Amino acid sequence: MKKTTCVLLALAAIAALFGCAGKPADNSAAQSSGESPQPASEPVSEPVSQPDESVSQPEESVSQPEESVSQPEESVSQPEESVSQPEESVSQPEESVSQPEEPEKVYTDGKKLVVFGDSITALGSWGRTAADELNMYFFNGAKGGITSAQGIDRFPAYVAGRGADFVTLLFGMNDLIMVSAGKPRVTPEQFETNMKKLVQMVRDCGATPILLTANPLDPNRFWSAQGQGKEMYESVGGDPLAWLEVYNDVTRKVAAEEGVYLVDMFAACDGVPYSELLYDGIHLSQKGNGIFADALIAAFKEHYAQDPEAERVNNESDFIDAASVPDRISIISDEPAGWFTADAKLLKIEKTDDGLKLFNTNGQWPEAECLPVSPVSVPVENGYLYYDLSTVGVNASILLFFGGSTPSAYTEGTYVSINAKLGAKVNEVGDITPGQDLKGKIKLSELGIPAKNFKDGRVLITGVKAFVAGAANKPVILRELSVGTE
Repeated sequence: MKKTTCVLLALAAIAALFGCAGKPADNSAAQSSGESPQPASEPVSEPVSQPDESVSQPEESVSQPEESVSQPEESVSQPEESVSQPEESVSQPEESVSQPEEPEKVYTDGKKLVVFGDSITALGSWGRTAADELNMYFFNGAKGGITSAQGIDRFPAYVAGRGADFVTLLFGMNDLIMVSAGKPRVTPEQFETNMKKLVQMVRDCGATPILLTANPLDPNRFWSAQGQGKEMYESVGGDPLAWLEVYNDVTRKVAAEEGVYLVDMFAACDGVPYSELLYDGIHLSQKGNGIFADALIAAFKEHYAQDPEAERVNNESDFIDAASVPDRISIISDEPAGWFTADAKLLKIEKTDDGLKLFNTNGQWPEAECLPVSPVSVPVENGYLYYDLSTVGVNASILLFFGGSTPSAYTEGTYVSINAKLGAKVNEVGDITPGQDLKGKIKLSELGIPAKNFKDGRVLITGVKAFVAGAANKPVILRELSVGTE
């Protein structure tokens, strides 16, 4: 009897040990499912309450006592491991909480802002004002009169190679214009497709797109400003302001669907009288430009930070110094993609062994624009313009732009026609006449560049425009337009 009792007590002890080995597994499961882990002392109490079940299989239990006894030692060590895991998992949320703050630590200082769109951007001062406030480099690649479709064509030459970190996209004002009753230049559906394309193009060049809605227009001045008749808008309610909002709504939709930052300029201008907001019923006045700049600055500060210790950006330093390189620096592209024309059907550009050929297709006056990838700074006194071109069968005109001004918009006193300066024969309006081969160099000081463009004895060349007029399909051949020093 005593022997039986001893056996039973031994078996009970073994059963208790098996109970301890099983409990940590349950505890580990609780941890993996996110439940709070149980105290390490708790597993011991449960198995003791069920000795009879363990006794019911004495022979099986007794047959492996040594093996069974050794297991608890292994399993006892497991709770220590599992207890330590919550400490690791507790630290992880702290890391994940800090991650959303990362965008706030991206500084605008030293980044580059490119603004792109139609005349609201091309003629506006708001982009440069915002860039100056945010301590960013700046470039305006916009052009007056263009639609979103023409923006896609213009993008490679004016945005893709500019090293932008951020690109604003503002279109719609020209897209909505009716070419005939009820037929806009770009339909809202096509406008949506174009804006999504532009967003992707910005992303493809490694920049962050920012969509802007267009400012309100003055319905009463719209007709004369755009040469439009009210009857052309009857199918869309006859209200050009409401029609503009259709396009702005598309911009808002694209921003939401593409996950793009939106600055709602239309909303920012709400309540401001047209007479204060606009100078001609469409384009921004000084106050309007201020509203745009403030809204853009606020949007940047909402998502990005500024480094109070960062050096101030000097936009005038973002150039190539012609005096620092031994060779001439071309101020035009020798690739068709480096040029922009508002209507590629009217002006063709082709690369040939003889140079770049530009020719119109209908005898009219199409124009082509080109910007050097970086502006070129040249000393005026010992700086030269080198040229090599032929007017095979048409008139031509070439303009140079200075001091940050681009062919996108004419700023008084910041450009000059070089036609007669090249020793060319010109007609009564100053265009180079057909059938001339012109090659040589001329001092920059002899080009008649307005003095306002000189700074510290240097001039900054920022763009070239070429007109081709006369007989259809007769080319102007550009072989060289470059600058250098001697």
